[in-house]
Amino acid sequence: MCTGNTLTAGATHSNASVGIILSNNSSLNTISSNTAVSNLGSGITLSSSSRNSVIGNTSQFNSNVGIFLLTASSNIVRNNFVSSDGQAGIKIQDGDTNAVAQNEVTANDTGVHVMGLSRN
Repeated sequence: MCTGNTLTAGATHSNASVGIILSNNSSLNTISSNTAVSNLGSGITLSSSSRNSVIGNTSQFNSNVGIFLLTASSNIVRNNFVSSDGQAGIKIQDGDTNAVAQNEVTANDTGVHVMGLSRN
């Protein structure tokens, strides 16, 4: 669990799993202006986390999902560029009350995939 942190202007490239991940009830964190490229998992993942912001990032050429919210609630995903990822550009699975707006999502297997949730 981590709370109240800012990760900004970083780069992840060619990792064996996820580029950037918040998990285990992480909250009130900001991930902004980062680049996640060519990771074998997702570019950016929020798992079992809430009230985080993912703003102004670039996610490209990842094997899995560009930005993945898994069992995550009340997060903001805005102004990101998500392109050429192996699965969905943005995927929300089993969460609620997430706000996804003003993202550019292009050339992914699926643009935005929403499943098993409500009020997003």
